[in-house]
Amino acid sequence: MGDDPKKPEDIFRSGIKQLISATNTVLSGLESVAKPVGAAWGTVKTQSVVVKDSAVYTYKRRHEFPLEIIGGSALLGGGVGLLRRGRIAGLVGAAAFGGAAYAVVYDEIKLEELPDMLFGKKE
Repeated sequence: MGDDPKKPEDIFRSGIKQLISATNTVLSGLESVAKPVGAAWGTVKTQSVVVKDSAVYTYKRRHEFPLEIIGGSALLGGGVGLLRRGRIAGLVGAAAFGGAAYAVVYDEIKLEELPDMLFGKKE
């Protein structure tokens, strides 16, 4: 009977110390992961601003180079369809993408009104 059982307060304190130590370990691990993710997120934000600005610039000047936009869209749609599904899908993709680009370039479809056309007008 030389060993005295530990007091409940000592057991409780020991458990709290272990919990704090485990929490600190987890938080330091998260911090080491958060730094590269934060840096990558900053790069993504910077690049997305550049892409957005380029798209807005192109959309505003779309009347200046309609052949390039319509032709490029038809080639893209046809190429994707051709590579993924075959000749018929390539023709359909070229027609669909070229037609959509024509409608946007010549204001048959205004991009500002597109959400209302697709999802209905909010009243």
